Amino acid sequence: MPSATPEQRDRWESDSDAISYLESRGYLIAKGWTWKKPTPAHVPTSVELDALAYLINEWDFGWLAEDQ
Repeated sequence: MPSATPEQRDRWESDSDAISYLESRGYLIAKGWTWKKPTPAHVPTSVELDALAYLINEWDFGWLAEDQ
């Protein structure tokens, strides 16, 4: 069941907006709908974390892949 906050829905109008943003930052979708960071040492920004949280809360995506 979708459960993103109203603020997240305002920022990310659709899943494709959040996905496009993450991909533009170098993230890749990995196995199990998790995400791989651009590099193992990359520290996600607050906007990147918000996009990830939106996709998790609204669309049941996974978090960051552990096999970085």
